[in-house]
Amino acid sequence: MKILNSLWGAVLLLVCTGCIRTPYRTALLGEPIVNFDPTSVSEINEITLISQICGRLVTVDEFLNVDGDLAENWTIGPDRKSYVFRLRGDRAYNDGSIVTAQDVLYSFRRLAERKGSIAAEWVSEVASIDAPSINTVTLTLKAGDPRFLFKLSHPRFCVLKDGAPFIKVGSLSVPNSSGPYRLESYEPTRVEYSLRVTDSFRSRAIEPNISVRF
Repeated sequence: MKILNSLWGAVLLLVCTGCIRTPYRTALLGEPIVNFDPTSVSEINEITLISQICGRLVTVDEFLNVDGDLAENWTIGPDRKSYVFRLRGDRAYNDGSIVTAQDVLYSFRRLAERKGSIAAEWVSEVASIDAPSINTVTLTLKAGDPRFLFKLSHPRFCVLKDGAPFIKVGSLSVPNSSGPYRLESYEPTRVEYSLRVTDSFRSRAIEPNISVRF
């Protein structure tokens, strides 16, 4: 039963990050996480935990439909290459500052610098990205890609704060991000991570607190 809970909890956490419908207070995963940098996550346990603390432009719902996350809405040009994302304007980082379009540009630059990674390969599809206003991001692809929005929902596209991308939680350096949950503490002797739902998602959370053990 413990294995089933682990697998099902992981699936729900991965698939439904925007709707916060994890039915278990405790999700049991595999190996302890050593990498908290969204640009290079690859293991299932890394992706599962980071997907809960990172905000992205878009996410997917429980039916695998693309849904807004940091982006309130977006438009796609008739050429299927140009995108305009409008940010919500009220999503805050762990330090209380508001997510801006400049942070999105910064996060894309971090991805591009990860030479040889899948994330860098995806970003290489982008011909240009700009921030014409504090809450607007314009992006143009080199060629139309019907899967592009789904790619943006991956935790690798976590938007971090420009100038302060990481914060310290105990001995860990974790993303200073704006996702549904915030990593509050880490207990190394039990290898346990405690997450608390953020204010922006409180009304939609079934579980306000999650304990992740390895």
